This record gives sequence, C-alpha cells and structure tokens, in this order.
Amino acid sequence: MGRAWVFIIAATIWLAACSEGIGPPPAPELRLLQWSPTIGAPSFTALRGEPVLKGPDAAAGSSATLKLDTNRASFWAHRGRNEVVEIRYLAPDGTWQPFARFSIPSAGLYRRPNGQLFADGDSVLITVTLDPNVVGVEFQPTGLVFSRSAPAQFHLWYTGANPDLDGNGIVNAADEQIRRTKLGLWVQEYSGDPWDGVRAVHSLDDKLFGAGLRHFSRYRGGYAVSF
Repeated sequence: MGRAWVFIIAATIWLAACSEGIGPPPAPELRLLQWSPTIGAPSFTALRGEPVLKGPDAAAGSSATLKLDTNRASFWAHRGRNEVVEIRYLAPDGTWQPFARFSIPSAGLYRRPNGQLFADGDSVLITVTLDPNVVGVEFQPTGLVFSRSAPAQFHLWYTGANPDLDGNGIVNAADEQIRRTKLGLWVQEYSGDPWDGVRAVHSLDDKLFGAGLRHFSRYRGGYAVSF
C-alpha cells in the first residue's frame, strides 16, 4: 500500500516525565482538532477555477463546482496551467465558509509518482479526500512531487473547529492560549506513524495555516498531549 500523507493542525503540550524530573519526557500523543458540535459532520462543496475566490460568499466567476463523492473530489491538473481548488463547509448560519484551498502554479508539477518528469501539457488526476470527523484533508496520488521553485500552496482554515481545545467542557482563556502558542501544522507519512511538524504561516485573525508543499500529504487538525 502506498504512502498516505496527512497534514493536520495541532498543538504540542510537553509535561515532565515524572515529578522528580528524571528521564526524558514521553512522546506526545496527538489530539485531533474536532469539528464544532454546532456543525457536527459537515457538508462540503468544492470549487475549481481562477481567479482564487476572495471570500466565503464570493461569486463563482469562472469557477466550477466539483462533484463530491462521499467527501471526495477529483480533478485533472496540467503542467503549464495554474490550478486552484477551494473547499468550503456549510456553517450553522447557512453560509459556505472556506475550509481548504489548494493551488498549483503553472510550473508546479515536477515528477510523477514513478519518477517521470512532467512536460508542458502533461496532466495528472488529483484526488482530495475530506475527513468529516476531524479537521483534515488528504491529497493523492502519493509520490507526486512539486517544483522546489514553484511549490504547490496549501491553506487550511480551522474556523469550524471546536473552540474547547483542551476538552474540559469549558471554553476559556486556556483554550485561547493553546490556540496562540501551541497550534501548528503537522504531517503523517504512514497511518500509525508519529506526526511531524510542518513549517507554516499561522494567521491568528483568520484562523488559517498556509504552507508550500513539495509532496502530497494527509492533513488533520488537533494538538498533542504528553501524559
């Protein structure tokens, strides 16, 4: 079975290994960022096209709605053409809010999973899978490589996440502290592997992470806790 890359939003909380402080701390366990109870398992829609949509209620313009089959959408990306796909979720107020945006520059496609270089006009079928249980996205095919000078761009919003980040049933300043100081973008190469941090820009105002990607990966939202 091929690699299943996943990226997530997460925070790491490090606790002492024991009261005496002897020995290394235990490895953190990732706590996934859950969807808000007011949303539950969200409904998604996917739009493809240019220009990039500027807001959750912007007109589609030249964009086209992609068919979602069990929270999965596929589209053909072409070397020599900019590609943009934006995924939205249905908020409790009935509006479609941005969740994930993936864009490939015209020179972004570099190597196929078999190592073959892309030539201008070549294409590849890309599949986006959404997780209705946690804030997460998976991209396929694994092994697809993007240009170092023109990487694919990925943005993930967590505006629909449960604000009770520490899971104690109360939303307070402690949750905001976790959001501001602990949240990060994480990646998992194989299911069951440890999660690794990803260099990303965090917009606190927009509740958004953005990163340039060289390879496809799986994304999830959450934070890690050492017990």
